[in-house]
Amino acid sequence: MPLPVILMIVSFFALVVAIAIVVSVASTRSYRPIAQERERSERLATTGLRVEGRVTAWAAYRGGTEETPSMRLRVQFRLSTSQHDAELVTRIDRGLLTGFAPGSSIHLLVDLEDPDQVAIDRGANAVELPRSW
Repeated sequence: MPLPVILMIVSFFALVVAIAIVVSVASTRSYRPIAQERERSERLATTGLRVEGRVTAWAAYRGGTEETPSMRLRVQFRLSTSQHDAELVTRIDRGLLTGFAPGSSIHLLVDLEDPDQVAIDRGANAVELPRSW
């Protein structure tokens, strides 16, 4: 095979690999806040303080599916005598979205040592419906 043809083939496969890497990194970055919120929820389920919060705003977040869209929630909650704001990114089943609409009350878990560490209390608020296969 002539050298230019070999270089074209190698360049093509290098481009395919580069695109695959970019797509992989982008999808990992978009899922990271969702995974972090879920891990925080699991950790705070045993050590966190349960408080009632109010959703002040919501917006679609990249990723998710038709059945479980990713959502960015802004929430307010009272801790001791002060009001706190937090932002959470999570996936919520479409059938449960109305329970997270702005103005809705939801249950949160808060780390007392670091009140910026907030998660949805999944024991009190369902974010996913059970899947039957």
